[in-house]
Amino acid sequence: MSNRGCIRRLSLRALLANRTRNLVAVLAIALTAMLFTSLFTIALSINEAYQQANFRQAGSWAHGTFKRLNWQQVEQLSADPAIWQWGSRLFVGMPQEIPFNKDHVEVSCCDENSAHWGYCDPTQGRLPKEGTDEAATDTRVLELLGLEPKLGQQFTITFEVDGHTTTQTFTLCGFWEYDEAMMASQVLLPRSLAQQVLDEVGVKQPSCDGLTGTYSMDVMLGSSMQIEEEMEQILARNGCQSETVGEENYVGIGVNWGYTGAKMARTMDPITLVILVCALLLIIFTGYLIIYNVFQISVAGDIRFYGLLKTIGTTPRQLRRII
Repeated sequence: MSNRGCIRRLSLRALLANRTRNLVAVLAIALTAMLFTSLFTIALSINEAYQQANFRQAGSWAHGTFKRLNWQQVEQLSADPAIWQWGSRLFVGMPQEIPFNKDHVEVSCCDENSAHWGYCDPTQGRLPKEGTDEAATDTRVLELLGLEPKLGQQFTITFEVDGHTTTQTFTLCGFWEYDEAMMASQVLLPRSLAQQVLDEVGVKQPSCDGLTGTYSMDVMLGSSMQIEEEMEQILARNGCQSETVGEENYVGIGVNWGYTGAKMARTMDPITLVILVCALLLIIFTGYLIIYNVFQISVAGDIRFYGLLKTIGTTPRQLRRII
């Protein structure tokens, strides 16, 4: 009992005697941890900002897109277990005459997922409802038409549908701010109205341009590292392929180049990989040396103290208690 009390007092006094050194050691370790946490946080933040800029230029932050589909293929592929989320888009046409001759504007039908991933979320109003003449667009399109953004007003657009010109009047149900980084402005219609326009013009499949009247299917996968490989596997499981254009089972593939992980997986060469691994090992080794040296300095000062205790008869068990 007396030995335990003595050991306890000795441990406490040894700790208090080295208070400054212990505080410095703890502070050094904490600051080192904070340093590397900040380093990786800043790196990830820069990468996220870079990706977001790329997504806006690409027009979407979906992992990839299956192109030139009919609705039956959309339903078939969407049931694949590798697809986490999906959205569809039916392309209708593009206005090319004044005032749209210098701007890229697309008329299409998007579901909520595809519109959301394509930065087409209305800040005022909503997406169009089925069975109506409603349309949603951005403020750039309204500006070109000379209209103020005002829900419920009608606007008329003349656009090309597979080589045929049509003029349609829509009711504005929603709009969002124009983003200069986006490659194209969108005029979004309900699916029923989009199909009605295609039927009026007489577009039949396959269309002359191979795009009008077809669906594209945006997908979110489990990871952004091997997008192209996963999409190829999805096609193979469903009896489709992306190699031979013109075949009945041909489906085009688009990989979102904005994802740095996917870009690195596709373009990284062995030299770049070695450089990245060496840089990571250097960071880890630097952190190890900083913390190791702090402990080494602390322990070196205690070696003589513990040696004296052992000399006067302190047992290994008692030393462990003191430590």
